Amino acid sequence: VADKESYQLSSAQKRIWFLNKYNAINRVYDTPLHIYIEPSLKKDILQDTIRFLVERHEMLRTVFIERNGEPRQIILNSIAIDLIHDEIEHMSKKEQQEYIRTTINQTDHAPFALENGPLFRIRIFNLNKKKSYLYINLHHIITDEWSVRNLLDELMKVYSAFAKRRNPELPTISNRYVDYAEWEQEQLNLGRWDTEKSYWMAELAAPLPILNLPLDFSRNRQSTNKGTVFEMKLDNEMKESLKQVCEQENVSMYMLFLAAYIQLLHYLTDQKDIIVGTPVVGRNHQEFEQIQGFFVNTLAIRTQLNDVKNLTQLLQVVREKCLNSFQN
Repeated sequence: VADKESYQLSSAQKRIWFLNKYNAINRVYDTPLHIYIEPSLKKDILQDTIRFLVERHEMLRTVFIERNGEPRQIILNSIAIDLIHDEIEHMSKKEQQEYIRTTINQTDHAPFALENGPLFRIRIFNLNKKKSYLYINLHHIITDEWSVRNLLDELMKVYSAFAKRRNPELPTISNRYVDYAEWEQEQLNLGRWDTEKSYWMAELAAPLPILNLPLDFSRNRQSTNKGTVFEMKLDNEMKESLKQVCEQENVSMYMLFLAAYIQLLHYLTDQKDIIVGTPVVGRNHQEFEQIQGFFVNTLAIRTQLNDVKNLTQLLQVVREKCLNSFQN
């Protein structure tokens, strides 16, 4: 895409832009990172590292405006970086934890302003001479999990190189996120995704099921965006058993766990038409792998259990649904 004053948004960005416009104070699209780092970080080297990454990745200096009712993104030549450095070595461990928690809550009290930027915040807390606590928060409209992992990896590599007074060695970025947004719109305009559109129109044809979980509280009329994460660790024996099941049934571990989750929802609700949302990376071309930006897409995988009589059948139904969904 030739350089110009503003660029169109991708479909994914448009979704978030609209939701942000509807409720700008909602923090649901923040992507905060909390990292303990050893040895401790030096502010001046970290500042240079961030400047380098902001120059390297256009999304880190992009803002979003509305023009004639349509969202546009503008890539700035530069953007002010406010790196705050807290020395809290004199505090006890408990005091440090409370100070970090309170400070971060105060820092993020104000929502990101998409039209002004920057759409990321960084704060470093030096706990002692050997350990730092790094806090980074980015707005989802400029990033996703893949991007965050790449960014953290590059941050560590660049910081290490600068600390040794060397030039960082990173892969060359040959494309831009705005190239992806332009390419995506071109595919839509040319009708190259009409087959995929037809698949999803049929897959999500009405009536759509509403999951009626047996709750012990009254469901709010409006979404609160509050939730939690449930984690469970599997021992090695269980892992090996599950791997054997996957090999026998020719399914991935993801498909196995998705089938188990669907079976749980069926058990709790006695419903046989269930939709589960699942994220996909959305980087189907190698040239997009190094780009910072919001590529991820959420697929609504619909599973109907009317003719399913056992776990083996369920696994095959889920396998087919996943393969078709990922292909489309």
